[in-house]
Amino acid sequence: MDEAGTAREIAVRLVQAAERLKLDFAESIAPFELSVPAARALLLLDEPAPMRVLSDRLACDQSYITRIADELETRGLIQRTPGADRRVQMLSLTAPGARMREALSTAVSASNRVLLQLSTAERTSLKRILGRLQTG
Repeated sequence: MDEAGTAREIAVRLVQAAERLKLDFAESIAPFELSVPAARALLLLDEPAPMRVLSDRLACDQSYITRIADELETRGLIQRTPGADRRVQMLSLTAPGARMREALSTAVSASNRVLLQLSTAERTSLKRILGRLQTG
């Protein structure tokens, strides 16, 4: 197979693997009755962070983060507070949010069938390779 064909096959397989991972993730969070974006945000919010930082980590725009924050705040899982720069809204977990985050993390880790098929060494290599792909 030529370079272009190999690159295409890798791209197709990456997309297929990502779809399987997304399905596994959605199934694992279903009992928590959170949207997928809200669950992802909760898992990423390990310490207070500006909404902009969370939007960068989720690769989405500020208006979308506002909707996610609304969902989490309505459920009592996060709180918004003004940052040092009053134009900045900080998001932080509430006590119920921290408990939910821990439960989500456990559920997602336990049900990650795709990645559990790989050995520890393979997962380490995949993490390194994906990191290189993300940074360009």
